[in-house]
Amino acid sequence: MRQEPHCRVGGGRSARSILLRAAGFLLTLVLAACNSIPTDYKGSDAGTVLVGIGVVKGGYPYSSFALLFRSTDEWKGDPALVPSGRFVFHAMSFFGENKPDYDSPDEFGVVIASRLRPGNYEVFNFDVFFNGGMVQSNFKSRQPISIPFAVRPGEAVYLGNYQARSRMGKNVFGLSVPAGAVFAVEDRMDQAVGIAKKKIPLLPATVANITPSVQAIANPYFVAPQSPKVD
Repeated sequence: MRQEPHCRVGGGRSARSILLRAAGFLLTLVLAACNSIPTDYKGSDAGTVLVGIGVVKGGYPYSSFALLFRSTDEWKGDPALVPSGRFVFHAMSFFGENKPDYDSPDEFGVVIASRLRPGNYEVFNFDVFFNGGMVQSNFKSRQPISIPFAVRPGEAVYLGNYQARSRMGKNVFGLSVPAGAVFAVEDRMDQAVGIAKKKIPLLPATVANITPSVQAIANPYFVAPQSPKVD
């Protein structure tokens, strides 16, 4: 799993170096915002995408879990130029977390109902965000991921439920440190549709269920619900 720390304590970087890194980071945010896919598309030809994202209780308190998706109709060679978006569950945040749509002694999570422009898309990675105050890190897969889905006008599609299970690693001192998560993939469409109807009164009567199998995803961080943890 690829870890992308935003800030580390210590080090001897010069003020100039820090300012240049900060400027580059801000520029990246601006470019990303300009090239992002809105999940609240207002057009009359919008389609609806449902996806469940949650977390197993008792693990490391990560701030958010997201599935990253992009358009496959607008591929321009450089992935940075391809419009992308995210389905995200804010489990813990200084700015306010999402109220769970389902909550049990073992797990909690949300059902995300997004309105997208018609077209072809794919989930191409995930983003597990850790906010440790002075240290903030994002964890993503180094291996390719492709979960394709199509959005059609006035129709709805369900991508499955992705329940995150925290992973821990060891640092050079043998102490436990956060190491991202694996996602248990499961078909919970009946539950998701029931929740979504409360959010979208005019949800299409028919919802296409395209929950993928872990064999089709073929990525070690997407597992069956009872699979052992990935170390």
